[in-house]
Amino acid sequence: MFTRIALTAVLLLNPITMPTALAAELTFEQALSAALLQSPALAASAARQESGREMLIPAAELPDPKLTFGIENLPIEGMDRFRFNGDFMTMRRIGFMQEVPHRAKREADSGVAEAQLALVSAQQDLSTLQVLQQTSDAWIRHYSTERKLALLDAVLAENALRLHAVQAALAGGSGSAVDSVMVRQEAAALHNRRDELLEQQEWAVAALRARIGELADAPVRGEPPEWQVDGDHLNSSLHQHAELALLEPRLKLLDAEIARAEADRKPDWSVGVAYARRARDFEDMLMLEFSIDLPLFANRRQSPRIAASQAEKRAVEADVELMRREHAAMVEADLARQRRLERTSQRQRDIVVPLAREQAGLLLAAWRGNQGSLAEVIAARAAVLESELALLTLEEELTLLRVQLHLTYNSDAISSQLGYTGHLQETTHE
Repeated sequence: MFTRIALTAVLLLNPITMPTALAAELTFEQALSAALLQSPALAASAARQESGREMLIPAAELPDPKLTFGIENLPIEGMDRFRFNGDFMTMRRIGFMQEVPHRAKREADSGVAEAQLALVSAQQDLSTLQVLQQTSDAWIRHYSTERKLALLDAVLAENALRLHAVQAALAGGSGSAVDSVMVRQEAAALHNRRDELLEQQEWAVAALRARIGELADAPVRGEPPEWQVDGDHLNSSLHQHAELALLEPRLKLLDAEIARAEADRKPDWSVGVAYARRARDFEDMLMLEFSIDLPLFANRRQSPRIAASQAEKRAVEADVELMRREHAAMVEADLARQRRLERTSQRQRDIVVPLAREQAGLLLAAWRGNQGSLAEVIAARAAVLESELALLTLEEELTLLRVQLHLTYNSDAISSQLGYTGHLQETTHE
């Protein structure tokens, strides 16, 4: 379900212009498109799914027939030893044999194949979710780092203007050499911080390149989606998580394996027909043979396998309940983190940053009026920068959290917001 919706939504977003657009820029949606198109993990999952579909065909078929031939009653002693036409009992035989497994076994084999295909499809859903999460995470971090670099470059530009003003004042005999040193020290600290951001950007680009290749080198454009997360919806959508959805086909596979083990108690049979040619003076013969299995030791063969599969099913059922509880706890923790990030970022935006800017403005005005020191101005400007960078980091963390939760629990919403129009399997394989 998730794979069909997500792949269709992204692949059909802009199928004609996307390759040329990606060469110049990389939006959030285009990054997801490229990741789904180029992911080796999804290619492997698609191949496994195709293999599972192919295995459905022979699952319930009869085994291949057997051709039998040989020599019967060939003398190895006496005057006619090793002669094919000396003894009237010697026959050259050719025949045909068909094994016929019990119908219950063939139906059980078909059920196992179908359950395995369902499990592979669920694993593909999980792979798709992981690809979308990893790509969106890398794109958002790249986007956030670009914003931080733009902010820092603006501060560096202000530093350059301040240095020019200080040096001009110094040349006019009214400045201080210490002020010039402090401004240059500020510039060095800003460049160190910029190098840290460049490193973070390189990490983000490298993570993006691992998902979409050289397209990650294109500059990011646009903004991340403004997906809102509703707590009630998350709690009611736990079953949509790909990890939980993976356990249901595992249970069905175990049911199918139990049915297959129980079917082993049913006897198989086979039929064979053979034509036997004897020496020229003797009549040819025809043989018709039936055989049937005798499952006399079911308590030592089939019953233990049935018990083992039943025990494994109970273990998986316990895993389902455990994982459901863990995911419910994780959702509550994520919602608490979201509320904290929303409050903190709002406070940072409305109080901390404006106060830091106000303080820096007051100190700058005092310094210009020869009532304060440049050291205080530089410290205040550093506080402004840190508060603004902290705000961008909070917004980044909040966006990452919302996008991850939305991708995980809102596959239907993704289809409409990214432009879902239908057709997946054929489009993907082509």
